[in-house]
Amino acid sequence: MSKTPAGSKVRQAQDPAQKHVRGSATRETKGTGTNGNRVTGVERALALLRHVATRRTPANLTELASEEGLSGSVTYKLLQALVAQDLVRHDPDRKTYGPGLGMYNLASAILHGATFMDVARANMRELVARTGESACLNLLDAPHDAFMVSAVEECGEPLQYVLRMGELLPLHAGASGKSILAFQPPAVIRRVLSRKLEKVTTGTVVDSATLREQLESIRRAGHCVSYGERLEGAVGIAAPILDHASRSIGSVQLTVPKVRFDRAALPRFLPAVMETARHISAAAQSLQGAH
Repeated sequence: MSKTPAGSKVRQAQDPAQKHVRGSATRETKGTGTNGNRVTGVERALALLRHVATRRTPANLTELASEEGLSGSVTYKLLQALVAQDLVRHDPDRKTYGPGLGMYNLASAILHGATFMDVARANMRELVARTGESACLNLLDAPHDAFMVSAVEECGEPLQYVLRMGELLPLHAGASGKSILAFQPPAVIRRVLSRKLEKVTTGTVVDSATLREQLESIRRAGHCVSYGERLEGAVGIAAPILDHASRSIGSVQLTVPKVRFDRAALPRFLPAVMETARHISAAAQSLQGAH
């Protein structure tokens, strides 16, 4: 399998010294607002929301409180209110806050410019930040009973897989395809499993009875983990992207080199992947409903 050389694209961590410049109107938390009255909770919440939206990376409570000139308790209360409205998303593992799906949907409704791919990529970037591994978006190609990689967000690791976009790939091989196939109508599953299935790697499962059992397990769990079934030496962790009828239209996946994979990370990776898939599903359903 093709792996990137050490000189591949690596994201640079944000320089802590490079802080966003805040306007005076948003920093007046202890004095008066622009209309001469004492700053209200709404103004503070909006200023905090704007800061979270424009900050390059998610931040923890202490960082946000310091950057906004607020006490920790006030910042916490404001964040809880924003999280409740899905305008801000809390990562309990990293204890950080970043833009929530509601923020993207609101921006889309106002600007009419945010596409499904914009929202998907934003969520994938957060998934990469949470896990430290590369993420890809896979979309179903229903006429061919196949899928293709449609977007990739790379991690900063020098060793990672190069995923080719736009190539038709089989649904029966690997976590990305099987997490899509598991949530297809029964007729589609029967059609795919009735064919002579080809081995993509030595680890590809091609027995229809075994695959049928695996698909049932994937439907119950809401995710799929595979080991070298489509890419030799790779671990795939995927969850489906669903439409209004709970049918899959794609999947989101982490691709981890086996040499770096630690099974102990699964309890952290799986919820992150599934949450990302749910948020992208909600975006797809929202855009479907708008047309």
